Amino acid sequence: MSAEWPLVPVEDACELIVDCVNKTAPVVPHETPYRMIRTTNIREGRVNLESCRFVDKETYEKWTRRAKLQYGDVLLTREAPIGEVGFVDEPRGLFLALQLHI
Repeated sequence: MSAEWPLVPVEDACELIVDCVNKTAPVVPHETPYRMIRTTNIREGRVNLESCRFVDKETYEKWTRRAKLQYGDVLLTREAPIGEVGFVDEPRGLFLALQLHI
């Protein structure tokens, strides 16, 4: 570990930590402005939006009532596979399916 990067608890390095609701949102069979990010969308520091599933506005509002993604947020997967990280650079209409939002 470099002396330039101190080891600190994650809660000391974050403004807000929000976990998902631990179930899968109901999806719709057509494109909408509201996309669900799954662990499969987070790889190698990026959030890939190509295979997102879509939900309606009501579902999006319900699932983002605790917090909405913002530019610069970092997503950490906690399963399948654990430990992948993704930087959010286009948050509009996105929400988390089963990831930890930090």
